[in-house]
Amino acid sequence: MFSTGYIKQMWIATFILLVLWALSYIVTSFLRGKRVPSKRGSETGVGVSDVSTREHPFHWRAADGSRVALATFLMLFAATEVTERGYGPTKATIILAWIFFVISVIHIVLATATRHAIAHTGIGFVQFALIIAIFALAFREQDDD
Repeated sequence: MFSTGYIKQMWIATFILLVLWALSYIVTSFLRGKRVPSKRGSETGVGVSDVSTREHPFHWRAADGSRVALATFLMLFAATEVTERGYGPTKATIILAWIFFVISVIHIVLATATRHAIAHTGIGFVQFALIIAIFALAFREQDDD
């Protein structure tokens, strides 16, 4: 089915990112439906306390992680498709794909843990550079000696 073991490795990395996105999407959907009591209740006119609710405190964390997981999956999916339809993968392409995968997992964890824009931007630039390199290798000139 796969012309080389290299393309199979790229698809494995892509599939794992798909699974990570699906799991994070499920968690986000679950937390979206969860409401927790607000710390402050409002008093009604009849003297009965009205307990208001708010989103689950981890909802934004799960949503940010899910957003990053989807974006990284789509980037690696596109790079894998272009590589497969181009001149095919090389060892360099596989190494870059797995480095991208590891950085993506770190980015997903970071997005879930914090909201620091500078950290996300820095990792995003590294990921973008890796994907551009993978795309460039897909269109490399081959010597048919």
